[in-house]
Amino acid sequence: MYNYITKALEGHLKQAYASNDIVREGSIRQLKNMSLHVGGNDYFFNDKLFDETFGIKNKDNFYHYFGLKNSKIVNVLDLLAPVLRDPTYSLNRPEYINYGSLGTMIAHELMRMYDDRIFDRISSDTLPVWQAEMKKDMENSLVCVNQSYIDYYQKQFNTSNIPSVDLEGPILDYGSANIAYLAYLDYVNASGTEHNIVGVPYDPYQVFWIMASTFFCNIQKLEESEDAWNGDFRMFQLPSYRVNGPKMNSIYFPQHFNCSLGTNMNPKKKCITFP
Repeated sequence: MYNYITKALEGHLKQAYASNDIVREGSIRQLKNMSLHVGGNDYFFNDKLFDETFGIKNKDNFYHYFGLKNSKIVNVLDLLAPVLRDPTYSLNRPEYINYGSLGTMIAHELMRMYDDRIFDRISSDTLPVWQAEMKKDMENSLVCVNQSYIDYYQKQFNTSNIPSVDLEGPILDYGSANIAYLAYLDYVNASGTEHNIVGVPYDPYQVFWIMASTFFCNIQKLEESEDAWNGDFRMFQLPSYRVNGPKMNSIYFPQHFNCSLGTNMNPKKKCITFP
C-alpha cells in the first residue's frame, strides 16, 4: 500500500510541477528519501510511558507516540501499531476499505511537504529553494480553500460572520483522499477488480470514499449552532467540512456518486489542488 501511495504522489508531483524543475525534483527527492518505520518505536514499548500517556501524567503526548506521523526533521514516516487494526486496517477485508481509511491517512502524512503551517512558521529564507517555490505556488489554492470554507460555514449556520480559524493543513485534507484513490486504481490494475460486499448497497469505489472519512471524529451537537461551535476555541475547520470539503472539490468523487455538475457535492468552481 505504501509503495502504491508514494508512486501516486510522485506521479502527481511530476504532473503538477512539470514546468518547475526546482519544485518537481526537490519534492520527489524528499519523497524518495523518506524512511518508513512500521509497528512501534522504543516509546511504544516503554511501560512507564504507556501508563503515563493513558491518563496518569501527560495525555497531550498520546498522538506523538501512538499515532501516524511524519517526522519532518529526520524525514521519517512512523506507521505505529495502533493504526494497523480496525477501523483503519484489517487483512480480512477488501483493499478498497483499507485504502480508503489507512491509505488516506498515509497520504495525509506524506503530503506534509505542502503543510501551510510549516510555510507560515518558517521564514521562506530558511526553506529549501524547492519548498519556498512550492509555497508561492500554493498561495492561490489556499485563498480558494479559505473562501470555500467561509461559504460552507456561513451556509451551515445561516450567518454572515467570518469564521476565525487556523486553516491547519487544508491542502493535506484536499489531496490525501485523491492520492489514496489513485493509488487504489493502480492496485486494481495490478491485482484485479475487487467484489462488492454482500448486503452493502455501495460499490467498491463508493465504499472507498466513505472510508476516507473514518479518521475524522465529530461530536454532532457542536455543529448544531454557531454558539455551540465557538463556545470553545476551535483550531480546525468544522469536522463536517473536513469530510465534505475535499470531496466537493475532488474531480473523482462525483464520478462514483453521480453528482450532477453544479450540485452541492460537485460545484462548478473547485479548488483543484490535485489532478
